[in-house]
Amino acid sequence: MPISNGYPEVEDQEGTRIEKVLLAALVGFLLVGSFWAQDRIESFFPAPTLMPYGKEPYSSNSSEQAGVSVEDELGVTPLRTELEKLSKEQGAKNDSLANALAAKSKADEKYKFRREEYRTAMQAGNASASQRSAFESSRSALESAAARLQQFQAASDEASSKVAAEQQKVNAAAQRAQAVFGARSFQRNVKLVVLHFSFAAACLVLSWILWLKGRNRRWRYQAILTGLFTASILQLFFLLIRYCWELFLSDVATLGVAGIGTAVCIFAIVAIKRWLYSPERLALARLSSRRCALCATPFTETQSHCWKCGHALTEKCPTCGSDRLLYAPFCGTCGAGSVTTLPKSP
Repeated sequence: MPISNGYPEVEDQEGTRIEKVLLAALVGFLLVGSFWAQDRIESFFPAPTLMPYGKEPYSSNSSEQAGVSVEDELGVTPLRTELEKLSKEQGAKNDSLANALAAKSKADEKYKFRREEYRTAMQAGNASASQRSAFESSRSALESAAARLQQFQAASDEASSKVAAEQQKVNAAAQRAQAVFGARSFQRNVKLVVLHFSFAAACLVLSWILWLKGRNRRWRYQAILTGLFTASILQLFFLLIRYCWELFLSDVATLGVAGIGTAVCIFAIVAIKRWLYSPERLALARLSSRRCALCATPFTETQSHCWKCGHALTEKCPTCGSDRLLYAPFCGTCGAGSVTTLPKSP
């Protein structure tokens, strides 16, 4: 990065501890505001509701309950209501069938008992008219119970067929509603992604422009712009983490976090080395505080070489011939520019 005017830039200066704390607080408050703005963006596009409230899952976001459900729009709810009604009728008819089955079983036991009683009496030769009447009465009761059982069985089968047919209608309609719900959810998510990242990108670009202007003008309060720029970067980073987690990393969370963290750290290291702590800027910042450009060891005005690394600290000005700091942008005596190339490694 080229050095302008020969002075170290503002962000190269060490801030006080309270300034760093306040800068961190500034970034935190800016992030809180950006999260609020991102949440407000989501409120512009309410989440679609699949089922009416009170039935799970009724929406793509459990915190949202407003709006007409997709199943209501497609007429699935009336079908479910009809299915519940038919299911209750089937349950009542099944109960009647169970009672009829129990009555038939009881009548069958009574018939067998009266038949055996009448047969034994006939074999003994003392069968009475009352025994015959009881036998025929039990047989009639059994036939009547069997006929009622057949009727209730037919009614139960008919109710079961109605429930099965209605269930097929509900399943088909629910599948259509699920497809519509999925399409609407996808469209909403696409809109949210575009708006979220557009907002974050706009904040990043604006803060970057302000940061560059403040740096070029050597604004005294450049730390404020640095906080804005840092908050915009963190906002974009959190958005990437959020959507990467929702779309890709929910099943491979540990590996995903490790990969993203590694990529971000590598990018941060490269960015810091290239822009914030380039060899040229480090050398110039060290010279401004009378430290060796190579090893950062402090030196005095009487020294001509660093006592630690032995590197030369001064050189002859090619214009006026006076001693000047090596790598200094301008001569302190005549103001001539430097012709010595800054070191490529700190």
